[in-house]
Amino acid sequence: MPLHVIVVLWAFGILAVSLVVIDVRTHKLPYPLTLPLLGMGMFLSFHAPFPWWQGWLVALACIVAFWAVRILGQYVMLERGDGDAMVLGAFGAVLGLWVLPVIVATSAFGALLALIVILRRRSGTAIPYSPAIVAPGLVAIGILVL
Repeated sequence: MPLHVIVVLWAFGILAVSLVVIDVRTHKLPYPLTLPLLGMGMFLSFHAPFPWWQGWLVALACIVAFWAVRILGQYVMLERGDGDAMVLGAFGAVLGLWVLPVIVATSAFGALLALIVILRRRSGTAIPYSPAIVAPGLVAIGILVL
């Protein structure tokens, strides 16, 4: 693997973990950080073991699906921000179709756990969702690289 790809892969991981910390502390994922993560994901898709366009399509599908969940979630008080969609899209670009079901399933599990926490608190406190996306995503990238 070329050095520039390794550097971007490390930067991707560091930025993803930083976004988790920000999300846990502020319950917001800022666009000035999520958009570069998405850009790095698009770049890394050119060096993945699948056609680059597949990663781009998966990224787009992740973002659109998250927006759909956000629109539907507003009716049941499960609002998610666009930052989560960008993070999932970035991982979708890097990982492509072959591990997307793992990320989606783990993210859905994270949403279920968040719902349980929200119901137990009985308040409108936001629960950070990015850890449920980033943790399995980084594990899958580690498997992909090895």
